[in-house]
Amino acid sequence: MDNLAHSLVGIHLSRIRPFRGVPDRAAMWTCIAASNLPDVDLLLRLRGDTELLFGHGGVTHSLLGLLVLAPAVALAAALLTRLPLREVLPGLVAVAFAGLAGHLALDALTGIGVQLFAPFAPARISLPWLYHADPWVLAALVVPLLWARWKKGHGVPARVLSQASAFTLLAVAIYVGACGLAREKARYAAVAQLPDELGSPREVLAFPAPFGPLIWTTLIRTDQEVWVRGFASVLTGGVTPGGTFETGREDPRVQVALATPLGARFGALAAAPYRAMAQGPAEDGSMEVAIADLGRSNPFSDRLPMALWIRLGPHFDVEGYEVRTALLPP
Repeated sequence: MDNLAHSLVGIHLSRIRPFRGVPDRAAMWTCIAASNLPDVDLLLRLRGDTELLFGHGGVTHSLLGLLVLAPAVALAAALLTRLPLREVLPGLVAVAFAGLAGHLALDALTGIGVQLFAPFAPARISLPWLYHADPWVLAALVVPLLWARWKKGHGVPARVLSQASAFTLLAVAIYVGACGLAREKARYAAVAQLPDELGSPREVLAFPAPFGPLIWTTLIRTDQEVWVRGFASVLTGGVTPGGTFETGREDPRVQVALATPLGARFGALAAAPYRAMAQGPAEDGSMEVAIADLGRSNPFSDRLPMALWIRLGPHFDVEGYEVRTALLPP
């Protein structure tokens, strides 16, 4: 989820009743900082897209990160308040914990997901119910804050503002649940309209298309080892065909690439691994393989970001690799 949404959730969390014992300004800024801190791993982009691909959503988005970062943020905030630590630190720890937990929950509800058990297990936890920049979520979070700011100027009690934030978070939770139901409707429609000649479904995925829950990119892996892509409309129940792509699982070159440590890491992170390109072997036995994630596709582009391009030597060792965009075939 985008950082604006994380910040807005942090503001609302800081206003609910359990944290009222903490100074208002300290609670708000602590929760905003905690709500954004896990994304410090975006600095990995400075080391290249490969580090960002494997590192984002990792240990800073894990339970371990939660347990380490919450006290650290709270202690820093408590020192800045210049109030006795024993008075403010427990409340600020709770505020920071809530902000960090809210960040993990929001990111887990997108297609990117989080490595909740990093660094001990690389698997990503993902319920792709929300697009990572959902305008409806932003609107639901912003409007109550504008209302609260106006009301605060008219002398409305803090209790009312606290209740408004609690109801706002409840409304967002209801919206998220509705998105989950919309996703199931899209998956059902995709299976119902799967052509018989493409085989039986083995795996059925759906990801929200930009910028909300009305259109979903559906992906069905069949027993013929192809991905059948479609774009499902929640309003009409129809599915527009989006192409058929071989998974590449039966291609020895892809098998070799996925067996390397680098390829295995990508395979563990990708929702829908797909052979974007495979060349070779050349006379010396070398080859090049590109593996992409169809889960990153959408109806408005033929480009797949963050594809892994691996160059394999004659002895199947990785001679080089890079992360760059792959193009879907017409």
